[in-house]
Amino acid sequence: MAVVMALASLPGTPAAWAEPDPGSPPATQAGSAAPAVVKGVAPARGPLAGGTVVTLTGTGFTGATAVLFAGKPGSKLTVSSDTRLTVTAPPGYATVNVRVVTAAGTSAPSAEAKYRYVEPPRVIRVYPDAARLGKKVEVEISGTGFVDVTKVMFGNSRATDIRVTSESRITVTSPAFYKSDAVDVQVVTAHGTSKPGTYTRFHAVPAPWLHWLTPSSGPATGGNTVTVHGSALVRPQTVIFGDKAGSNLKSLDDNTLTVTVPPGKPGTTVRVLVFTPYGHNTSPLSYTYKPAAVPAPTITGVTPATGPTTGGTTLTITGTNLAGASKVSVGGAPATAVKVVSPTTVTAVTPAHAAGAVDVTLTTPGGSVTKAKAFSYTTVCTPTVIEVSGDITSAVTWKSDCGTVYHVNGTVTITAPDGSLRIPAGAIVKFADAAALSVSWGSLIVEGTAAKPVVFTSIHDDTAGGDTNGNGNATKPTAGDWGGIDAANWFASVRANALDLRYGSGIDSWNAGSVAVTNSTLTNVRGGISAGRDVAFGSSQPIIITGNTLTSSGTISATSRNVSDDASPVQVRDNTVIDSTSTGPAYSINDPRLQPSNLTGNTARGGRVNAIRIYGTLIENWTLPTTGLPYIVGTPSRTVGAPWDSDGLSIAKGVTLTVPAGAVLKFERTPGQPPLYSGISGDGTLIVNGTAAKPVVFTSIHDDTAGGDTNGNGNATQPAAGDWDGLVIRDTGALNASFLELRYTGPDADAAPTIAGISPASGPAAGGTTVTITGTNLSGARCVILGTDAICREDAAFLRGSDTELVVVSRSHPAGVVDVAITTLRGTVTKKNGFTYLAD
Repeated sequence: MAVVMALASLPGTPAAWAEPDPGSPPATQAGSAAPAVVKGVAPARGPLAGGTVVTLTGTGFTGATAVLFAGKPGSKLTVSSDTRLTVTAPPGYATVNVRVVTAAGTSAPSAEAKYRYVEPPRVIRVYPDAARLGKKVEVEISGTGFVDVTKVMFGNSRATDIRVTSESRITVTSPAFYKSDAVDVQVVTAHGTSKPGTYTRFHAVPAPWLHWLTPSSGPATGGNTVTVHGSALVRPQTVIFGDKAGSNLKSLDDNTLTVTVPPGKPGTTVRVLVFTPYGHNTSPLSYTYKPAAVPAPTITGVTPATGPTTGGTTLTITGTNLAGASKVSVGGAPATAVKVVSPTTVTAVTPAHAAGAVDVTLTTPGGSVTKAKAFSYTTVCTPTVIEVSGDITSAVTWKSDCGTVYHVNGTVTITAPDGSLRIPAGAIVKFADAAALSVSWGSLIVEGTAAKPVVFTSIHDDTAGGDTNGNGNATKPTAGDWGGIDAANWFASVRANALDLRYGSGIDSWNAGSVAVTNSTLTNVRGGISAGRDVAFGSSQPIIITGNTLTSSGTISATSRNVSDDASPVQVRDNTVIDSTSTGPAYSINDPRLQPSNLTGNTARGGRVNAIRIYGTLIENWTLPTTGLPYIVGTPSRTVGAPWDSDGLSIAKGVTLTVPAGAVLKFERTPGQPPLYSGISGDGTLIVNGTAAKPVVFTSIHDDTAGGDTNGNGNATQPAAGDWDGLVIRDTGALNASFLELRYTGPDADAAPTIAGISPASGPAAGGTTVTITGTNLSGARCVILGTDAICREDAAFLRGSDTELVVVSRSHPAGVVDVAITTLRGTVTKKNGFTYLAD
């Protein structure tokens, strides 16, 4: 049979080849000679080209006609005896069987009858590939075919101490070279000589020689880059400046390198040495560290920042390189008593100057430096405290004169329609404990500016207006020291810009004529900004809350009910709530004319519920954001019996709400009572663009598995079916939803409506009777059905509704006794024979 032989990877050599089968020897007859047996092959290897005279020993060689090397006959066969013959090997590859052919047949293959064709040596790598002139080094040579090595040559010079550790590795001692040169390393074996190659060169390298440095000098701090020009800068290891090594060494070529200079002593010159594996320069170059320059001064601070126009304020100026300061000028006039306290601190006394912000300039041997507007001259004021309390019934303007502080020692109330209180920029108003500012009629106008805010604060706050209560530090201000600002009448309005409100109880208005709080700050306030309006009480004026910052205070809330179609939507924009002390959302907005474009730019951090709660009717197209603060739909509290309202989000006719993939929207309802509706409903279009990878989730506020712990109460509450009502899209609306997950929704089984009474119980068949129906769980009633007449919410005959009462006007109907039915989202209740239409 054929024998497959694996060959070494040689150029032009096949990966595998088949040894020809010379055929089985003929059967040996009784008394006939047996085939030859090969017991030894010497030498057992030779070059691929053949030509090696091989001696075979064994038995049965008499009459041998051929010797086969992998089926290929050798030449010059000489049979010396029955046990010995010689033959010249033919060309071949790898290790092959050697078989003798006689008249008795062909010898069988055996372990002793093998011959190996050895490839010529091949050098792949020389390491190291260089040595210093005149020096011998141990070199490791990697490659193949290192069999029967006879010598290793470095150019024309012979290596010594040859140690063949394997057929692929040799170590030798290189010859010494005395001039720069690059020679080929070749391995010579009994089977050939390796060829020169790219990586078989060995280099004789001299020690480095330096020509010049660029630059040859630099700052004592070091850190600058120097280029070293020379020769034999091969494989540089380090560059020494004096006794310090440079850093960031980079070889550009064998004659150029760059290095970062280490720090040195100012005004000194040091030698520069370059070290390579082949030595260092013996003629060093010089590098000079420049003398230290006097550094330019800087000013980082000036305290105090203000002082009287009369001068005499001792300034402390901090900065760097202030040693040797000889002059300080304030507003262009020289200061006195200039004293250098340390290289970072100088003191000086201000001269007299007109009021205003001025520059502070300091001069040292290193130069001059100016800090613009670093000190402000202020007019010396005589402190004046004005005590105020009681009612305001006419137009009043308070002052912001220098040193004037208003002390509200009892509640101040604006009580007349023509009453108003105007407070100009820069005014300071302090409140006694529990004192407040109330607007029941008229208007409060706060006209602060960014540069001069109006301050409302506690009498215990000495940081504004000084120690007004004259007790030093005996008392400290705290949140809720005073009662805050409140307005609760449709003829009352509050307009405050740049109000700095501290330690009070916030700004609270309900049904005010208008509320505008802008660019103001509330700090350490027990409460926040709360504004509401209800057309049922005569209020549909704007609510504007923009650009405010609340810190360690409450939240921002805007509520609008039953407003007319032309009422301005609520505006709550660009506010910041930080570290809210409230347990509710940072923002809560309820508006029957909800425009999310008026609710942008709001941020919150550090509070329990950093979110925006919305409920009401959406009147503009909106795509729910997937970045910024999360949104919650619903309200956690509602007044029983309040006018028609909704705890959910309604989409107006012709309006589209789009919810993008991956969005999470949470819902909450009024605890302890059935809500009008706590979900998404309406006559518009709801588009949910979820995907399999990013579904949209509508779920309960108590569900922490989607969107995290939005209500900020940890595991205190758990979600349950019926937490919110779900989706109701009415006749003119549309729902297009993909990959939407609805969780914990459904009606409350215990919230079905009941009818307790109907008054009056009869009226003319012509209609016109105002009918009041009392009961429970009537919130959200869509229609009241008198007999066959359905009086629905959108009808003019549907006057009003609450959780316990519905009021409608009967319309024309055939005479007779009829049933009265009410339908809500929780079910339908019917009062049999509840109303009688009387014949005319």
